[in-house]
Amino acid sequence: MTKPKKKPKNPKFSTGPSAKHQDYKLSNLPTELLSRSNRSVEVTNLVFHTQKKIYDILEIPKDYKVILTAGSGTAAMEIALWNLLGSNTIDILAWDNFGYMWQNDIENELKLKNVNVFRTDYGAFPNLDKVDFANNDVVFAYLGTASGVFFNQESLIPKERKGLIITDATSHVFTNHVPWDKIDVFTFSWQKALGGEAQHGTIVLSPKAVERLKQYTPSWPIPRLFNIRPQAVLEGEAINTLSTLCLLDFVDALDHFEKKGGLPYGIKKINENFQVLQQWVEKSNWVKFLAEDINFTSKVAVCLKVTNQEFVSKSPDQQKEFINKIHKYLADNHIAYDIKSYRTGPLGFRIWAGPTIDKEDLILLTEWLDYCFANL
Repeated sequence: MTKPKKKPKNPKFSTGPSAKHQDYKLSNLPTELLSRSNRSVEVTNLVFHTQKKIYDILEIPKDYKVILTAGSGTAAMEIALWNLLGSNTIDILAWDNFGYMWQNDIENELKLKNVNVFRTDYGAFPNLDKVDFANNDVVFAYLGTASGVFFNQESLIPKERKGLIITDATSHVFTNHVPWDKIDVFTFSWQKALGGEAQHGTIVLSPKAVERLKQYTPSWPIPRLFNIRPQAVLEGEAINTLSTLCLLDFVDALDHFEKKGGLPYGIKKINENFQVLQQWVEKSNWVKFLAEDINFTSKVAVCLKVTNQEFVSKSPDQQKEFINKIHKYLADNHIAYDIKSYRTGPLGFRIWAGPTIDKEDLILLTEWLDYCFANL
């Protein structure tokens, strides 16, 4: 196979932290608020400004609460679990590392007993026939970043329900419309779709989730960094000191996204990007989506497995050696960085195709992947 002549303009296809927007320059960030107290009026107003942008861009109902947290999406989700679970039966839906992680937290850290687990291997989606969306607390990752499998069964969630719908949406946010009347807890990190910096996250709470906080106190202690019960926090005050530089960086990402057209722009971009990858996969004789069903296949965290028979017949060590050779070639030649599959997932590739990725770069990436597989 002939070597492609062009390389992607931006080789950063990591699923997180994901690529910055195309016009990003660190020097464009304002610096006058750096080294100011996080309790100063100016920095407090920056926090509120960031929250308002999140409300507006994601079309969040005004009676929902938006809380900014330390610890990225992982801490945001754990804060939700530690504060809200324990008073009701729990259904856990798990189809990759992150769902498995929440299952472990609930069963082995919080040691809750009233738990039903609906778990599948990477690539599959669980049967939801016995999930009680009307009465139980239901916990799941909206999009399994490590498997490329996402939840598209919102029709099963009734608007009137007893339990809470709690979802880790860190790879789903800014790329899809959220049915807010079906969601009570929605957590995400800043480092995913729009390329914000890591170690900060967001929790969105419905009025029903807020009511649970006020009416129910868990039997375990809640560390201060996890405590979202104080009224000041529910009204928007940060739990702990946030990085002002990261706040400014995230506002820059939100501003750019808003100028481009906001959520409709993000949805349009990911559909265009996924079309590139889907057409390539359909023609490929060596790679397929890790997700077994196209209806549950993520358009943004695209996970791929190698299905070529010669490759499949090799030993696991030989397979790993060959895939590592491809990753090394792509990185050494500045074609694609950080597209290895998740460390606990099946061997293959994981490509971020979110709003800050250009489809022209994805087209070039697929050409290089074909070249590497044929020639290495």
